[in-house]
Amino acid sequence: MLAYAHQNNVEPFLEPVLELCHAIATRDAADLAAGTCDAALLGALLQQLPVLLDLATHPEALVAVAAAQCLAELVSDADQPGPLPMQLGVHTLCCLPAGRAVC
Repeated sequence: MLAYAHQNNVEPFLEPVLELCHAIATRDAADLAAGTCDAALLGALLQQLPVLLDLATHPEALVAVAAAQCLAELVSDADQPGPLPMQLGVHTLCCLPAGRAVC
């Protein structure tokens, strides 16, 4: 839904979809830490990093903030020690806002 809303400029969907993405990332990260999920949803969200980065510069502040919150959660999750980045299926080099890279 995020890619669709972004590609087709469906402005009314952007903020709610971004808030949903943030909630999914937060929940999936907690479940992963507890060992009760495989991070498939986090991996799917990480594939949307270019969209999230673009939306973080959106002229509408609520959309930009929602995208930034989602990015912050994903960066926080991927920056944890251990095998988390590999569990998320991150196979390409992604430049993240804090200047860090995740392989």
